Amino acid sequence: MLCPCEDVLVEDVEEAVELGYTDLEPIKRVTAVTTGPCQGRWCLRATIELLAEHTDKTAEELGSITHRQPVTPVPLDALAEARNPADDGDE
Repeated sequence: MLCPCEDVLVEDVEEAVELGYTDLEPIKRVTAVTTGPCQGRWCLRATIELLAEHTDKTAEELGSITHRQPVTPVPLDALAEARNPADDGDE
């Protein structure tokens, strides 16, 4: 198991490489690796190392993924308590 959040196996990434996907962002889109709730915190390094093994690229050449907001996890109760600026107007 490479990415437990999205149930992506090592074999899934290896198959994507065999199909010609050799960069991190396309691998992410094809396999969903690093797109789960942890946003790659558990699997990013292992994915980069796996790609480096199966391509002629170094980890530095592969780079990292594009992180989407929120960059750090936000507890649901913090969002529920957040005020909406639109609610501050006249009622």
